[in-house]
Amino acid sequence: MGMIENASVLMEDGKVLEIGVGIHAPPGAEVIDVSGKIIVPGLVDCHTHTVYAGCRSNEFLRRLNGENYSDILEEGGGILSTVKSTREATLDELTQTARARVKAMRDHYGVTTIEIKSGYGLTPDDECKMLQAAARCNDTLRVLTTFLGAHTFPLEYRGEKRKEYVKQIIEEQLPRCAKYADYIDIFCDR
Repeated sequence: MGMIENASVLMEDGKVLEIGVGIHAPPGAEVIDVSGKIIVPGLVDCHTHTVYAGCRSNEFLRRLNGENYSDILEEGGGILSTVKSTREATLDELTQTARARVKAMRDHYGVTTIEIKSGYGLTPDDECKMLQAAARCNDTLRVLTTFLGAHTFPLEYRGEKRKEYVKQIIEEQLPRCAKYADYIDIFCDR
C-alpha cells in the first residue's frame, strides 16, 4: 500500500481532506498526536455470513479429524444445520447476534464496511428476515446486503425437487428480497 513517514491527516466532519507531510492544522482545530503509531485505512470485509443462528463447532472438529464436508452436509449438517437454527430464530434474535458480531469486527479488527450475505433461510420469509437483520446493523458500520437464496438446496427440495427450488428462488424469493438486497449472489457446487 505504501507508507508516508511523519505524515499528517487533515480531517473535517469525519472525512479525510488531505494526507501528507507538512500539513498544518487550521486555527482552532483539534490536534491528535499519534507519533510512533501507524494509521491505516478502514478494512472492508467483502464476504461475510454475519446473520445466522446456531453453532457448528462440532462439525469443525469432525472436519479436523478428516471427515469430508460433503458427507456432513448430506447428513443434514453444514449449511443445513445453520439453516434449521436460522429459520427458528426471530428477526430480533438474528439482529442482536449480528450486531454483536459487527461491533466486534469494527472494534477489534478495524472493519468499516462489510457485505453481509443471506443464504441460511432458503425460504422467502427467512431470506427476507436475514436481510432485514443485516440492514439493522448499518448504524454500527457500513453494511451492504447480498441475497444468496441459492446458497444450497434445503432438505425439503433435495433430489428430484431441485428444479422446484430454483423456480421458487426466481419467482418468490428474489422478488420479495430484492428491496432488502444491494446485490445478488449464487453459490455453485457439484
